[in-house]
Amino acid sequence: MVGPRTWVGGIFNRTSNKRFGSDKLIDYTLTPEQEERLHKLQERLGVPFDESRHDHQEALLSLWNMSFPGVKLKGMISEQWKDMGWQGSNPATDFRGCGFLSLENLLYFARNYPVTSQTSWRPSNMGVPICSCWD
Repeated sequence: MVGPRTWVGGIFNRTSNKRFGSDKLIDYTLTPEQEERLHKLQERLGVPFDESRHDHQEALLSLWNMSFPGVKLKGMISEQWKDMGWQGSNPATDFRGCGFLSLENLLYFARNYPVTSQTSWRPSNMGVPICSCWD
C-alpha cells in the first residue's frame, strides 16, 4: 500500500529509518493518554470511505459547500467534482487508498482555513487543484 495511510502506519509501527544504519525498533514510551489516542487514530485509519453511508455523503457535500459557496452541486456523481481536482465525476473512487480520515482532514482544512482552501481547489493557483495532489 502507498499513500498517507502507509506513511502514518510507518509512524505507528515505530520502526527506525534505514538512514540511521539500524533496523532496530525505536522504543517510544507513550503515556496512557497517548496510547489511547494512538489506538483511536489507528481505528479511524481503518474506516474506508463508503459512498453508500449517509454520514459520508453529508461530509463530502459539506466539503463541496465550504469549497464552492453559492455553487449548487448537481449530484454526488457529477463532472463538477473535477473542478476540485478529483480524477473523475465520483470522488468516492479517489478515497480508495486513504479512507474517510482523508475526507475528515480536507474538511478540517476547509473549516479552519476557508480562504486558503477555496483558492487551493482552483487550478489557477498552482496549475493543479489540491485534490489532484491528495491521491
